[in-house]
Amino acid sequence: GKNGYVERPEKIRVRAQNRNGEWFDMEATDLLAVCICHEYDHLDGILFIDKVVEVEEEELEDGEEE
Repeated sequence: GKNGYVERPEKIRVRAQNRNGEWFDMEATDLLAVCICHEYDHLDGILFIDKVVEVEEEELEDGEEE
């Protein structure tokens, strides 16, 4: 597999709709901000490998399969 670093903001502000179509605003920081940015990228068809800054090859342990 591959490991790497993707730069993400520490704080974001989001305007979105809930499942009833009602608009809401929220701020997110730290891990939640990173997760929201990650999922938003998926909506745009962007993958981890498209944004990664540093890529490291992960060595498999004995008996592990890729």
